[in-house]
Amino acid sequence: MYVELLSQILDNDNDTELPPEDDLLDVALGYRSRTLETPWPGRVTVHQALANEIAYDRALIRLCTASGIEAAPSDFGHPRVARDRLERELARAGIDLAAHAGRQIKGG
Repeated sequence: MYVELLSQILDNDNDTELPPEDDLLDVALGYRSRTLETPWPGRVTVHQALANEIAYDRALIRLCTASGIEAAPSDFGHPRVARDRLERELARAGIDLAAHAGRQIKGG
């Protein structure tokens, strides 16, 4: 089900040009922080949490694609495993999302 949702969203993107890689990075970092936040019970609904995860995975796939890293919705049968793998591949390519997120928090 998750793979199908993510596929449909990315299929709708096919008509649009990818923004510059810096913009993709900013978008991915924003959704990554929302996905990783541990909200107080009741502050984020299941629907909101799912929307955040799908938005992050979409941004992650788009950033990987722009960086020459193979990524597809079909990789997300186990979303957390797919995210971890793609984040590691991006880090090896010089785009360390965890390090960038730390700089964003410190820098404001």
